[in-house]
Amino acid sequence: MPETHNTPEDIHALRQQSDAGDRGAMARLGRHHMKGEGVEKDFAAAHSLLNRAADLGEAEAMYHLGVLHRAGHGTPADSAAAVAWYRKSAHAGHVPAMLQLAAVHTLGRIAPVDHIEALRWLDRAAKTGDTHAMVLLGFKLHSGKDVPKDEAAAAGWFRKAADLGSTAGMFELAMAYEAGTGVEKDAAEGEKWLKKAAELGDISARRVLAERQAAK
Repeated sequence: MPETHNTPEDIHALRQQSDAGDRGAMARLGRHHMKGEGVEKDFAAAHSLLNRAADLGEAEAMYHLGVLHRAGHGTPADSAAAVAWYRKSAHAGHVPAMLQLAAVHTLGRIAPVDHIEALRWLDRAAKTGDTHAMVLLGFKLHSGKDVPKDEAAAAGWFRKAADLGSTAGMFELAMAYEAGTGVEKDAAEGEKWLKKAAELGDISARRVLAERQAAK
């Protein structure tokens, strides 16, 4: 079984590190209190720890403060404060916050719809090496919905994700080769990536291969 880091010994060590001024430990302990993992769920304690860590520049803490303000846990729900914390976290380099900003500016639920801003945050997240961001950026560039369409750039991001082991990237790259979108059409190359994605457990790739086998 994977380690959970929720044992009494783990929590005790986190408390000691937090009390010694370790901002990362403060953020992790605050997250434990948010979720009730290994400790009692306590939003007041979470806010206290996360605010201390955020004051010390901990990007993960800023992100979780955004989550708390958005949900109204331990504080009145405040969308503007949530977005402000996400933005601080993203500027400090936290990829989940970048992806969250991309999502909120795409959906417009707690911030104005701004597809170019969403694209900017996806691009920044992708450039950190995050394969999920690469695939999402590829989708956005491929579709051209509300942003400039760029199939070649989309295929490039799918390839980067695939080369880093993303099965979603492999699947999308396979589809690009089969359709000739953003790359020269190459059925053999497409099949290669499709089979590789399927071998690594990608559900979409397995479904496509199964459907093609059944159609023979």
